[in-house]
Amino acid sequence: MSFRDGYVGMLSKVKYMVADIEKDKFINNLAFEASNDNTTYTELFRTDYNIGSGWNYHEFDSKAQPKYKYYRFVGNNSNACMLNEV
Repeated sequence: MSFRDGYVGMLSKVKYMVADIEKDKFINNLAFEASNDNTTYTELFRTDYNIGSGWNYHEFDSKAQPKYKYYRFVGNNSNACMLNEV
């Protein structure tokens, strides 16, 4: 996801759906990252053992809400990015 020039997206929550849950595919393999230059990315969170089938959430502290131009999910293996909705 990216925002037009001169704008950033400030996030309070990331909500994503996983339909077929095999936890081993996702635990420590799926990360959510952000960047302002689309080259250097900062990891904002990584999925852990709490991931479940259905909607999953990650909420950011109101004092530490990310403000970036680009956001993405990345996976360490071929199955780690099998998300149904974001």
